[in-house]
Amino acid sequence: MEFETVHVSDDFVKVPCARHNIQRLQFRVDMHNEDEWNLLYVAVTRAKKHLLITKSIENILTLAGEYFLRPELKTSLFKEKGGICAITECRNTVPEESMLAMKKLPVTYSDKKEDRGGYLCHACVQQRLGPMTYLIATPELVQSMEFTIENLVIPLHVAQLLEMI
Repeated sequence: MEFETVHVSDDFVKVPCARHNIQRLQFRVDMHNEDEWNLLYVAVTRAKKHLLITKSIENILTLAGEYFLRPELKTSLFKEKGGICAITECRNTVPEESMLAMKKLPVTYSDKKEDRGGYLCHACVQQRLGPMTYLIATPELVQSMEFTIENLVIPLHVAQLLEMI
């Protein structure tokens, strides 16, 4: 059974950040019920066209490797706008010699906030996808790029709960 639009409410476990940053916090994923993860999987895979989620749900999906990244051939439109990485703290660009680039799809969250998405540099892709990055860039190219440490913006109530654990 599938639906045009699926809205997933935020009554699952609260995951404060994406998988590639989770080791910076004192947060254990394995202490949560597996049935909850299965229920979330069923919910998000039933959307045909539109999936309405919160930032916390997006963070949960990153634990399964879903970063809403899609490979795209570089086009003249990409070259006109420049290859600046969409990650706010990152100063890298997608090199001109790259034929493929990974693009983060835009997401509108259920609270109406938006993530515009955009192209990611190879170093930021490597943080999220690991060795799969080498399908679009050589290891030497990826390692030559500056590694970005993102600012973690964690809601105050979540930060207080994490301190109690």
